[in-house]
Amino acid sequence: MAKVRLPSARLENSNLVAIILSVVGFFVLGCGLATINHSDAFPGLWALMPVVSAIFLIAAGQRALLNRVFLSHRVMVWFGLISFPLYLWHWPLLSFARIIEGDVPSVQIRLILVVMSVLLAWLTYILD
Repeated sequence: MAKVRLPSARLENSNLVAIILSVVGFFVLGCGLATINHSDAFPGLWALMPVVSAIFLIAAGQRALLNRVFLSHRVMVWFGLISFPLYLWHWPLLSFARIIEGDVPSVQIRLILVVMSVLLAWLTYILD
């Protein structure tokens, strides 16, 4: 993994820079969500959009208004806490469903599996 070292002392002292980084980070993330689809060669260069947005959001820190309001919301924090177990649970469930169905499962089955993944991730977090 690469580590980017940002001049954090200077960035933290500037609320304007933090706000700009946060807004640009959310904008790039939104563009990635809107434009990247299943036909794109991913990861490749398309992976830069979520990576750059994450770098900007982290660099913006806690002073940025969007970070304080949106990323510090208890629902977002909860998803952050269960994110790693969720990552571990969703692939096996979706993969088994594809094996059982023989093709891409229906939207209803995928939604049920996403809910199951979230519940299993939450239980994993609690029991850990």
